[in-house]
Amino acid sequence: NTNGGGIYCSSASPTLSNLVIEENVATQKGGGIYCISASPILSNVIIRNNTCSGSNYLNRGGGGIYCSSSSPSLTNVTIIENSAARGGGMYCTSSSPILENVTITYNTATGDGGGIYNYTGYPSFSNSIVWGNAPQQIYVNGGSVTAEDSDIQGGYEGTGNIDANPLF
Repeated sequence: NTNGGGIYCSSASPTLSNLVIEENVATQKGGGIYCISASPILSNVIIRNNTCSGSNYLNRGGGGIYCSSSSPSLTNVTIIENSAARGGGMYCTSSSPILENVTITYNTATGDGGGIYNYTGYPSFSNSIVWGNAPQQIYVNGGSVTAEDSDIQGGYEGTGNIDANPLF
């Protein structure tokens, strides 16, 4: 698939729970999940080993999740071992995802944002772990990322945030 190797979500708000989205490939955006103008609700979901693999470097984003003009809600979600040019775990543009009890770990990007690549988005984390991603945990290129009571490798400003090995 060009976009949304596992799930393609456009102008919809599905509730997805108790599932694993893994080993999917998209050639441009959203190896695991692609969201555009959507507000899906994900709970108890594992997004693992998905890839954006196309040859156009600028269009390969969001190995795990790609969000554009979307406001997904993620609770108890693990985003692990995904890869893309930008945003190995998650790519966020003009979106405001809410992430609670989310673990983003061991994702990789050949460019920026191993964990999260934020371009003019406003993701919000609470009680989450962002650890072991390469090259960066969180890369902000416009917009802002807020976090509270979270464990983010290298530290991150916000109330109650820590930088301590989660000892997976």
